Amino acid sequence: MDNDSLKYFVFASIISADNDEFTEEVKQEIIRRYNPDDKWEDHNWEYILEPIKDSNKIDKLVSILE
Repeated sequence: MDNDSLKYFVFASIISADNDEFTEEVKQEIIRRYNPDDKWEDHNWEYILEPIKDSNKIDKLVSILE
């Protein structure tokens, strides 16, 4: 799996219906904040992932997604 594929996989895993770590409300807010028309590198991942509320988790995920 290349680096870009890993990033897509991680994001899909975050918002997946199978992911029990986050509530459906959190996942839906993340989806609402994500704009699929933007280039991947232009996304503000801190803003998109803010509904998670755990700054350590957000920091780790941002480091993967950027």
